[in-house]
Amino acid sequence: MRKGRRIRRVISLLLVFIMMMGLAACGKKTDSNSSKTDADSKNYVYSMTEIPIKLGESDISYVVIQGDKIYASAFNYVDTGAVNPRDGESTAAVEEQAKATITTEETATATTTDEAATATDEAATTATTDETITAEEVPEEGEAGYVESLTEVLVGVFDLEGTKISEYKVTLPAEAGTTGFTADANGNVYMVLDEYGKDTSNPDNIRDQYSLISYNEQGDENWRVKLGENIGPDDWYYVNQLMTNEDGNIVLQSNLGLEFYGADSKKINEVKLAEEESGNLICLKDGSFAIITYGENAMGIKKVDLATGKLSDTISFPFNSYNYSYYSGKDYDLYLVDSAGIYGFNLGDENYTKIMDYVDSDMYASNIYNICPIGDNSFFGTFYDETEGTTRCAKFTKVDPADIKDKITLTLGCNYLDSDVRKHVIEYNKASADYRIKVVDYSSYNTEDDYQAGQNKMNTDIASGNMPDILMTNVSMPLESYISKGLFADVNTFFEKDTELKKEDYLSNIWDALSKDGKLYQVAPSFYIFTVFGKTSEVGSESGWTMDDLQNLMASKGEDVKAFNEMTRQDVLNYSMWLSSSQFIDWATGKCSFDSEGFEKLLTFASQYPEEITYPEGDDQSYWENYQTMYREGRALLMPYTISSFDDYNSCEQGTFGGDITPIGFPTENKKGSALNFNSTFAISGKSKNQEEAWQFVRYFLTDEYQSKLEWCFPIKYSQLSVLAENAQKRPFYLDENGEKVEYDNTFYLNGVDVTITPMTKEKTDQVISFIESVDQIMSYDNNITDIIQEETAPYFSGQKNVKEVSDIIQSRIQIYVNENR
Repeated sequence: MRKGRRIRRVISLLLVFIMMMGLAACGKKTDSNSSKTDADSKNYVYSMTEIPIKLGESDISYVVIQGDKIYASAFNYVDTGAVNPRDGESTAAVEEQAKATITTEETATATTTDEAATATDEAATTATTDETITAEEVPEEGEAGYVESLTEVLVGVFDLEGTKISEYKVTLPAEAGTTGFTADANGNVYMVLDEYGKDTSNPDNIRDQYSLISYNEQGDENWRVKLGENIGPDDWYYVNQLMTNEDGNIVLQSNLGLEFYGADSKKINEVKLAEEESGNLICLKDGSFAIITYGENAMGIKKVDLATGKLSDTISFPFNSYNYSYYSGKDYDLYLVDSAGIYGFNLGDENYTKIMDYVDSDMYASNIYNICPIGDNSFFGTFYDETEGTTRCAKFTKVDPADIKDKITLTLGCNYLDSDVRKHVIEYNKASADYRIKVVDYSSYNTEDDYQAGQNKMNTDIASGNMPDILMTNVSMPLESYISKGLFADVNTFFEKDTELKKEDYLSNIWDALSKDGKLYQVAPSFYIFTVFGKTSEVGSESGWTMDDLQNLMASKGEDVKAFNEMTRQDVLNYSMWLSSSQFIDWATGKCSFDSEGFEKLLTFASQYPEEITYPEGDDQSYWENYQTMYREGRALLMPYTISSFDDYNSCEQGTFGGDITPIGFPTENKKGSALNFNSTFAISGKSKNQEEAWQFVRYFLTDEYQSKLEWCFPIKYSQLSVLAENAQKRPFYLDENGEKVEYDNTFYLNGVDVTITPMTKEKTDQVISFIESVDQIMSYDNNITDIIQEETAPYFSGQKNVKEVSDIIQSRIQIYVNENR
């Protein structure tokens, strides 16, 4: 259960920082402090009418619309009794044969229901092979003949309101599935059968065998064509997509190219595709086909000429193409879909056109797929409903802006919209009679060439006075500058007026970290902590230490003992800046100290690490076994770690280290080497005319309703943190099908063995809470500073300059940067 946790923890830390770089981009242009009805938002509002398409108990897999009918498919998994049917014989046929072999005499002898069922099961077992297989001879998992389940494909035909017209099932052979699904105007359905490992033409390269199959409206097979017969013995072949055109021809896309078949199964033409031309197959609004292509830095599209089998030159997209999914168009050449809405784009245009906005439509959907236009201003789509946990099919219809009630609009500016925040925006907008939140997400300004474009745009807008009513802050913003300019309201004033929420009910160190000169300018509902763990027996029981302390510890160890494992010199410097940049930069005074002895010690320490890590080639099991036990065996002493729960701490202690650990932090001159980070942070505009209403939106994230639901992070409220601490002292459990509580043990996978993780003691959870309360600095990520350090330390690490020369240059450059951005 815990396999590879250490590796993932280190990597996850780096990915968080990379993600934050990506968050530095988002949104459309906004009107600051909008206290009037936002007429523009009304143009993107759609209503949703659910179309109750249901096939069995499984989610819908594919949906296509032809004329006034909806064709859908879903997978249904059937228990086969763990025995393969005979080659070429479906499980359904075996079951029928089994029933037929039960003689009248056997049935008559079976005087009870249980006996009759037993006779049926025994006959079914006999019918599955040419020789009788007893119950004891049923193949076990991993043996020849064993099959866990069999797949049926359920196909349904519905009208545009969701009323079922017909349904049939296609039973697949054992060890098979389908890929692709489409239908034509005559009611024929097409699927590609994928038989796993059936193609044994090359014993050294066993491949799946594919067949294109056509079924009529009753589910009877019209024809089938074997695919991939002309590929080389060492080549791979697989099918990605199926579509039909207006002439009823079938277009099949494989990894090798496009294949065109007539409704009579005859192959018409084919187009070879390069690897970068393996994207979505698109039908443009004029009925022609195109293929999405992948470039080094951007996606594009190529038109397909079916008659000649030729592709056009690549048509580039004039937007951040990797942000979207692509679907065939009708009013537009293609539709673009992302987590915020749906857009239309015509080839040759300078940009896309927004069609639908999920938040403006009060719709909590992270993505809509299987998009298909239905008449004017309506389209069909399926989406995953995050509130219900199910896939739903619906018709979306544009709402006349004149029918939308006017409300006072508050803007929420962000550089990425957290899913919890999106959900609450929608709930707030539905519930409020007079106000509405409009989201301005600057990530849409991000490009393949500039992942800071959105963040820069946001900072420029705010600095020029275009401050949203509510701002989701992040560590890439010049927050000190915003605060000094009076752009943020003091949240303390809202707490003083709030009759339910009391500031003292929350972790005071969080408020301290977010405050300046006694004023609280930001609200953070949840948090996690970046630190460095070491065995208590090695580093002591108190958090915090200096570089001298670390060097003294390492001097007492042999050469084979590492401080940090698998870390480069740049990693060392990055961790120092991320976790403790305050030791070298005082943003309040603007004073920098990169020319200090402390920074020189840091550079000297970093020089002991390699420029890059060389990993063993292939599957070197001994390497990973040694990796997994290095902290237990003392071959590596320190591990960077992200603590987001009591379970994180407990698993690292009992699993990774196998003994008591201390969150010692990164070595720094001020002994503060651990830092807070937040999932979402809010500030309220000091210039907004609707500050009280903005507080009504923000305060929700501090209520018990929200705080009690938090997962994968620590809540900021004392009472909810105490609940998690109490739970950490108990064995985990789940409720069985009868609602009974079943306890179990957490485990940590270590070198092929599951190590049992016992619950924490109260003393241990108290230690964790005490550490949490001691951390009062926020993780700092400023790529400008890390870039300067990386550039200027290169001559030192290569031996061209000494440590003093380099630290002086870094001091000068960063001091100028800080002065310009305070």
